[in-house]
Amino acid sequence: MKTAFVLSAGGAKGAWQVGVLRKLAQRGVHPDVIYGTSVGAMNAAGLGYLGAEGLEEIWRRLRSKRDLMRFNFSSLFLMSSGLYHTKPLKKLLGNFISGTPLCEVVACKVSLNTGEVSYVSNRNVSIEIFREAVQASASIPIIMSPVGEWMDGGTREYTPLRRAIRSGCTKIIVILTRPFGINPSRSFVLEKTGMWLRLVKVGFRAIVDIMEHEIFLNDLHQCVRLFGSQTSPSVELEVYAPQNGLGDMLDFSPSQIDSNIHDGQQAVVQDLGQLTAALGVAEHHA
Repeated sequence: MKTAFVLSAGGAKGAWQVGVLRKLAQRGVHPDVIYGTSVGAMNAAGLGYLGAEGLEEIWRRLRSKRDLMRFNFSSLFLMSSGLYHTKPLKKLLGNFISGTPLCEVVACKVSLNTGEVSYVSNRNVSIEIFREAVQASASIPIIMSPVGEWMDGGTREYTPLRRAIRSGCTKIIVILTRPFGINPSRSFVLEKTGMWLRLVKVGFRAIVDIMEHEIFLNDLHQCVRLFGSQTSPSVELEVYAPQNGLGDMLDFSPSQIDSNIHDGQQAVVQDLGQLTAALGVAEHHA
């Protein structure tokens, strides 16, 4: 049985994935390949090169979003450059994406010019190119500077499920960062900042949340079609999703990270499973 982990987008909410991954590892569940989009690509790389414990250590060292991005003053004149540059993220990725990986890792990124979705495997490119792919995949559009023409894979594929299915994986564990069925426009938290900046943050994050929600529903719809086709393989699909919202997508504070990691661990400890008839998959909620 070839096992794949598929990690969704979600910004700081990716800490919840870390909790799930840590508990799965403690239970002896290990992937042959990991597919990741956006923060899921960063987590996939961390898991693939450091293991679950090492990935958690990276998150525990974060103190704020400044550890990943800094305000980009050129954005005041060049709107295409993103509100924040990602030099800290690039340095962080360079520190842990090195040496021999524990398994194959695939990062999903999207071209700003063509909208093309690209999947970059650490087995097919140099480690430098792979680091750039992960950085690009984790670069939230408008908020963060793209890497050349490449940006956040979550703009096209919130969860790269189809890629995992078509690669011949027979067991796929999907770890999301949002609940099923929530109202995406209510999943953010207002911040006590200047009115203009607050409106920008709220408006953009509401759009991102809704976009991610719709993209994920489309991912699932496409998978239903794959499962229903005569040529589709027999796939055991397991989905972990939080029951409640996980806070702000840019809240990298230690308290929020700790809370989300703990909740992710509890999702596995409680092992709450429910069959989803439409997909024939096991759905787990925290």
